[in-house]
Amino acid sequence: MFFDENFVDPTVEFKLGVTVVNACFEYWNMTPDLRVSGYVYHNGSEFGNISGFYDLDGNDVVCFSISSTKGGAVQKLDAGQYKVKMYIENGLATEGEFKIIRL
Repeated sequence: MFFDENFVDPTVEFKLGVTVVNACFEYWNMTPDLRVSGYVYHNGSEFGNISGFYDLDGNDVVCFSISSTKGGAVQKLDAGQYKVKMYIENGLATEGEFKIIRL
């Protein structure tokens, strides 16, 4: 599920001008000792990634923010197609796509 910075109404389409998109994924039967990695692609090119051991235990939802900064200031995300892939250990656990459109 994808949300804007206010976490209101999940969507897969955002208007140009958005600065943060939150990607949320459900998980089941997790243990804290598993490596979680996430990759974000914009129009097919890697945009960013995260990787680490997170305190994910049991069944819940994990969210992370997708944004862009320049000189410490948050920038508007560029228009286009975004793909998010989440891995547990080295296996693909889930993926999703959203787009930012020009009006």
